[in-house]
Amino acid sequence: MAGSDPPPIPFYRIPLAPQRVLLYPHSAMTNYRVLVSDPISDKGVEALRSAAGITVDVNTGLAPEELVKIIGQYHGLVVRSQTKVTREIFAAATHLKAIGRAG
Repeated sequence: MAGSDPPPIPFYRIPLAPQRVLLYPHSAMTNYRVLVSDPISDKGVEALRSAAGITVDVNTGLAPEELVKIIGQYHGLVVRSQTKVTREIFAAATHLKAIGRAG
């Protein structure tokens, strides 16, 4: 069917707080890796883990040099105020699609 619109991308809802909801497109063949680098509530981690296509690693207390070494493996990063996302971290984050700040 030339000229027709592609089918819509399904969106999944991840509740982050009573007032906020994250919407993200999902493909059945996609698996995103997310790093939680600062302490967040267990509910927040479970909300991420319950979403289809997302693998979550919780690794808190990383030194900036350690984060630079591993950030290239991740598509998402969840921080609070402990982790500072510097120019060096951005440069090493070759697959990063999103950064979320909890709190």
